Amino acid sequence: MGIFDFGRGLFAFTVVANSAREGARVGIIQGDEAAIRIAVRQYAIGVGTIPDSAIVITRAGSAPNQTVKVQVSYDFDAVTPIIDKFLPGGKITLTSAATMVVE
Repeated sequence: MGIFDFGRGLFAFTVVANSAREGARVGIIQGDEAAIRIAVRQYAIGVGTIPDSAIVITRAGSAPNQTVKVQVSYDFDAVTPIIDKFLPGGKITLTSAATMVVE
């Protein structure tokens, strides 16, 4: 069961990392925060809905050579009864960020 939870956790982290990257990509193309949040949620397949409070968007500007940073957090719940006793509240927060430069 622990291996099952490890696989689920690895999958969830990969999804969070990919959604942050795609959000940053949309940010350098469109620059609209609403579009960034939509992209993050579209790529968060299999982990449920990512709330607005879990998406942090930081931009230095929309001019060339400025950066857009998107950070996404997700609370992972372990299903193995023994493992969730070692995690605070039975959850672990997975966080990933992606930074891209506006061209």
